[in-house]
Amino acid sequence: MADPSPGPGRDIATYGCRERRVRKLPAHVVVYLLIALCLSPADDYEEVAEKLTGMPALMPGARWEAPTRGAITQARRRLGTEVVKEVFRQVAGPAATKSTPGAWLNRRRVMAVDGFVVDLPDTEANVAEFGRDSAGGYETAFPQARVVAISECASHAMVAADVAGCWAGEQTLAFSLYEQLTEEMLLTAGRGFYSFPAWNQARHSGAHLLWRVQAGLRPYWLRDLEDGSWLAVITKPSGLRRSQKDRQREAARQGRDLDPEHAVIVRVVDYTVPDRKDEHIRLITSILDPGRGHRRRTWPVATMIAGRPKPASIS
Repeated sequence: MADPSPGPGRDIATYGCRERRVRKLPAHVVVYLLIALCLSPADDYEEVAEKLTGMPALMPGARWEAPTRGAITQARRRLGTEVVKEVFRQVAGPAATKSTPGAWLNRRRVMAVDGFVVDLPDTEANVAEFGRDSAGGYETAFPQARVVAISECASHAMVAADVAGCWAGEQTLAFSLYEQLTEEMLLTAGRGFYSFPAWNQARHSGAHLLWRVQAGLRPYWLRDLEDGSWLAVITKPSGLRRSQKDRQREAARQGRDLDPEHAVIVRVVDYTVPDRKDEHIRLITSILDPGRGHRRRTWPVATMIAGRPKPASIS
């Protein structure tokens, strides 16, 4: 089966995974097989392999047979992980067009960062590498991997991802992904992802941010805005003396530039959710001008984070 695309073949050569003899499952076929397995998670190895590579068996005089489960397992082991990671890095990207409903907010592509866990085959190697979760007092039946990804909200297409053991922190995994954001993006995030360093890391990419924050975060009020949101300054929570924080706040009040390693100005949006017993939700965003966010389209974005919103301070 010839490789119709230079991408996997180039990556295979880069990482030295090219087979040394003719095989039923050459490396580039294994790459496509892995993609097919992800697209057909309910099918077993042999069924997917038959769908992907079964055509040669239909040719007149052919003696070709689909590979067995054991052959596929050995081929995956030979291929390794680096080629698959590189193929993902090359092909992963937004899928929405300019006309895709819900994909854009005032010319910004709406993205989200989130984490989840996936069950893995119950093998000793997977248990050693990824572990079993026992946070609820009961150990999971299968080892689990934790995945954190940045995805496009409209299409659900992943543009960046990282995988680690089930005990890895989502905030830690997400940190290295922020450098893959672009200036056209607006990244939304739940409250588990905020930290002062994480916010700065994501902003360094040029992307704008709209994140829910923990109740314990107390931004320093600067002034109220006409749409009911308010401007605030957030200082680095550790490593600064009280006098240094006060100087940053005074500079913000006077409109002077701040040291982004010590303090940042954000716009705060507060609202409650009636069907959650008036739960108070707080978002912060790097879009400081309410007019640039187009208020009438801001609340659907917030909905992706915390359900149907009701602005707390907007009549």
